[in-house]
Amino acid sequence: MQVHDHEGARRLQLEERALSLDTRVFTLLSPGPDDPMLSLDMSMQQLKVLLLVDGLGIPSMGDLAHLLHIGQSAISGLVDRLVDHGWVRREEDHLDRRIVRVQSTDGGHALVQRIRMVGRGRLQRVLARLTGEELQHVVGALEMLHRAASEEVATHARSLGASV
Repeated sequence: MQVHDHEGARRLQLEERALSLDTRVFTLLSPGPDDPMLSLDMSMQQLKVLLLVDGLGIPSMGDLAHLLHIGQSAISGLVDRLVDHGWVRREEDHLDRRIVRVQSTDGGHALVQRIRMVGRGRLQRVLARLTGEELQHVVGALEMLHRAASEEVATHARSLGASV
């Protein structure tokens, strides 16, 4: 019993260390002067919508409101501002005209790609500082993290399907 408690305590310490390191690494890699996010004329909520739209393809307004835990009127206002800036456009659903879908414009997609590429470049410069052996360890750890995250997403999706 005491061995099991020790293993549990050790696991909690390791999880806490991993979370702390994650925060520290991503703080070090946070936006710098070359990051296009710093010159954006949009709110964090608008950026979230743009990132979701670009990642999901052509989500409905309802999907976006649900994912962001906000109401239809709030998502409508956020999308209005993104449309005004030319980052997204509204489209009527081809199968159900009551549904309004949102899609990135070429400019919106290009902006999301620029944001991602700046972050990717920053991480690539950090990875270049590692030895070959260290890089192998990082890749192995990220593969394990990806597997666990995929399992978590699948479990969450199944639980949502069961509760609907």
